Amino acid sequence: MNSVDSASVARPRGWWRRNLWALLALPVLLLGLPGMNYGLLYERNVTLMPREPIPGTIGHPVQYADARLRLVSVEQVEPTPEVVGRTHTLPAGLVIWRSVMAVEAPPESNIILAEIELEDAAGRRYSNSPSELHGFDTFRLTGLSPDSVDNPRPNPYTSTSYFVLPEGTQPVALRIIYEPELPRYVRFALP
Repeated sequence: MNSVDSASVARPRGWWRRNLWALLALPVLLLGLPGMNYGLLYERNVTLMPREPIPGTIGHPVQYADARLRLVSVEQVEPTPEVVGRTHTLPAGLVIWRSVMAVEAPPESNIILAEIELEDAAGRRYSNSPSELHGFDTFRLTGLSPDSVDNPRPNPYTSTSYFVLPEGTQPVALRIIYEPELPRYVRFALP
């Protein structure tokens, strides 16, 4: 019989010994990571964030970029087939809000690409392109697009946007964010 000497059998190395070099390198990598893309991190997290509101109220025009924006109304509306679609229904516990904006801008203006958000008292923001409204004309769900698809764009024109919020949520502001103007954005306070 072969007797195996217990000293000659190699014991498997533990997890700590197998990963020693990776564990030693990890703090160095973590400390160096932010410095590698500091410019990009600063641009994305500071420069391109909406931080400077231009105040506005319903009915009063605000100059923003190359456009004059006037919030006409923000109101809760019924989920009609024109908004929700003929084959869709709005899920329980959700309501639809509609905003109407009067926009005066030159024909070459790109203000139609601005983002529109409805803000509630808790600071939550709701986009004007909710997935619950699949049946609605998606052209009008993005930015400050005109209600009519006339070419060339009428001036001034109206832009209607729809938002879906949880039932019982009351919006307190409508925000217009146009990336070339950041960190400035328009914030229409709602009554």
